[in-house]
Amino acid sequence: MRYAPLLLMLALVGCASNPKPSQGWGGNVDPQPVYDTIVIHPNIEVGQYWETTTEFSSASQSTTERWCVTRKVEDCFIVEHQTTNPLSADHSFARSTAYLIDPQVNQGKVLRAWRGVPRLRPREIEVLPSPVWIDEPSDSDQPRNASTPIVAGFMREVGGKTLFGKRWLYVTVDEAGNKEGEVEHWYASNGWFGGLVESKHTTGATTFHQKLTKLGTNGKSWLDWKGVDVRPDYQLLEDKQVDSRE
Repeated sequence: MRYAPLLLMLALVGCASNPKPSQGWGGNVDPQPVYDTIVIHPNIEVGQYWETTTEFSSASQSTTERWCVTRKVEDCFIVEHQTTNPLSADHSFARSTAYLIDPQVNQGKVLRAWRGVPRLRPREIEVLPSPVWIDEPSDSDQPRNASTPIVAGFMREVGGKTLFGKRWLYVTVDEAGNKEGEVEHWYASNGWFGGLVESKHTTGATTFHQKLTKLGTNGKSWLDWKGVDVRPDYQLLEDKQVDSRE
């Protein structure tokens, strides 16, 4: 699914041993690994960010997530993904996952990854092979018991940038064939980080609604990278090969 990069792409699999906290570092961060591919856009530049807000009608709460290009390392970039804690009264950001990516490979090949809390140094986490993701919605994205999608173009302005793309609308039905709900996806072909502009799932009185609320080119890092080796993995391998020859 195309919306996987912003919601499902970070689905965590497997488990690793929990690192011990040390002074100055992020403490007990979630050690679970991430996938080795994220959808990235062409002409990536440091400072670009894409922020969405998700509301859950059943829980009367919302979360915010932001993707931001924060650093350039050789020919690679560090992209940080920060999410809010929905239980915090002020919706302050709870944690950040950072990806060192090669933008020339599979749209965004993840070479290394870290996770931490804002303003502290992150801890490196494992990177695992990704499933195969689809570039944009298709019949395979059709929800179970859903109609053939209605596809239409759209144009919307967010943060001074005019976005344009396609909107997919599916109508879901119950076993008797009665309308049960609707699923809508908006994707901007000129968007960043997968281009998700809006996604809405409605079943009865329950609604899941994710919407692009901010974007810009002046985003900053949320993590303290002082003393953290962020070289691409192939450079680390080269160092190990040199050490073995000495």
